[in-house]
Amino acid sequence: MLMGLDAFIGAVMPESRAHVCVLDVSGITKRDILSVSATRKIHASEFCCRAKLMRRGLWLCIRCRNRAKDKALCEKEPFFGKCPFGVGEVVYPVVSNGRVLCIVSVGLLCDDSNALSDKIKKTAALLKSPAEPLLEMMPTLQTCADFNVYLKLAQAIADHILLLYNSTETTKSYENYHKAVAAALDYASANYHKEISIEDVARTHGLNAKYIGRLFKEQIGEGFNTYLNRVRINNAMQLLAGTRAQIIEIALECGYNNVTYFNREFKKIQGVTPSAYRKLHINKA
Repeated sequence: MLMGLDAFIGAVMPESRAHVCVLDVSGITKRDILSVSATRKIHASEFCCRAKLMRRGLWLCIRCRNRAKDKALCEKEPFFGKCPFGVGEVVYPVVSNGRVLCIVSVGLLCDDSNALSDKIKKTAALLKSPAEPLLEMMPTLQTCADFNVYLKLAQAIADHILLLYNSTETTKSYENYHKAVAAALDYASANYHKEISIEDVARTHGLNAKYIGRLFKEQIGEGFNTYLNRVRINNAMQLLAGTRAQIIEIALECGYNNVTYFNREFKKIQGVTPSAYRKLHINKA
């Protein structure tokens, strides 16, 4: 029997302080065997949480993450990078038949403690925030002399994802949908964190927006914007129940630039506010 993804990640990194994040851009983690805990869907380490509490720190972290995601989706090749605070990360897109299924990142890496300390101080100064809270967290990072070690770990996780993906049937096959509708579903899964519309899908694929919109509603049973909002709320629910990330961070992660609007849309669908939902579910995570 194949080991599930969450268990596999725990097995290959049992004593590592590195943090693995699996960013699903195609809906594959809806399959039970490919599901991961909410803390592996977001940069939820204590170091990252403290960085996000700094003045404009949350904005800086999310912008960095989105740039890395966009690069992975565009280039479809693994790469190394460092966040604005100097912490290293391996980013590994998982690709099947030219389509990015998800993006594996292995972060919290420190290859030079002196350089990292200097970078933290410089970034904190730019943000007009004290550096001490992050400097105190440096021992929680994974010291490594060579990022290639973690590239191989990311590759092992990616290979296991492909093994699980190819050995299980899809929860909802796109084969039954018109290619324009399938393109819209893929686009929503990959870009729900951004401000997007059916017009963006049309431009990306060289199709007519009204045509896609009509087909989408006929085959999915709801309009693209309604579907997109449901995707965002579903992701928000997982993060609310499975992490202690700030509600504003979750709103931004899920494509809402206005927290008031996020609260209203969440309550419309779930019947309770995000904070109330968290109180009901956080202890069950």
